[in-house]
Amino acid sequence: MKHSLCTSGERSVMFSTLLLLLPLLGFGLGIPSGVRAESVDTIDESLMMIEQVEARLELTSKLVTQVAQTASANGVDNVSDLEVLLQRATASSFNTASMQESIAEALGRRAAVNIDPVAFSTAAKAFAAAAERLREAGKVDDNAFSAQINARLKDQQAGPIIAALAQAMASPELAIETALTGQVMYSALEILTNSTAAELATLPPDALEPQLAEVIEQLRSKISNEKPVPKYVAAAEEKRQISLILAAIPQEDLDPLKTFYLSNEGKAKRDDLVIAYRHVFNAGNENLLNNYLRAILTYAKSQPPSQQN
Repeated sequence: MKHSLCTSGERSVMFSTLLLLLPLLGFGLGIPSGVRAESVDTIDESLMMIEQVEARLELTSKLVTQVAQTASANGVDNVSDLEVLLQRATASSFNTASMQESIAEALGRRAAVNIDPVAFSTAAKAFAAAAERLREAGKVDDNAFSAQINARLKDQQAGPIIAALAQAMASPELAIETALTGQVMYSALEILTNSTAAELATLPPDALEPQLAEVIEQLRSKISNEKPVPKYVAAAEEKRQISLILAAIPQEDLDPLKTFYLSNEGKAKRDDLVIAYRHVFNAGNENLLNNYLRAILTYAKSQPPSQQN
């Protein structure tokens, strides 16, 4: 008999509520607080800095708490017990350093883009500084700064460039991967229900492993009833935040970004980044589910029937 995480109803993997997490859209990466601003030496490093790769990778460990809070608010059972298991599975499945190294290696396999690396590095640091400026402005009512940003977005010279860059950058697609990981975590917390607890307790530890990639792809292709954050909402919010950051960058630093992202070579590098990022997150998500399900099998077998929800 083939078991599937989705057969106990789409209820275990697919979702019904939508916007409880509006304050957490993009999981805090729209205006990042952890973007590095030190010197970068290569175009690939500058690209990863602009696309906030390190900050996104480091955020993964924080997702568990955010997702668990939303699941609990939505009435998911056993969250207080399962959150600990999910946190351990996440910590053992997502290694920021190795993931970043894999992405950098993938970018390095393509020839460098024909752009001044110093100018691109300067633009990367300007992007990081603008993101930090926006984060600080968000803590207070900075009307003058808000007016400056709005004027820049409407400017006939800068406005179209900002819109084109927000469309061309990888960040919205990277935000989708973060949202997908949140959905993987949420579905993991939903697994232990009345009907699934008894079923899980009868399975050997490796019974569900072949289906993990399938579960993740089902979540990736889902376009409705997504929890905790729909992928399209995360991408749209990220694009909006990128536009604000770009509007806070001096025109001279926008020009290298335009040169890079609107060139064929830059587009290819950008696509390499998305593919490599998605690859490491797919592997991390599969490992997360694998490690979590092994812990859940042990947990389910240890619970008397009267304590299972």
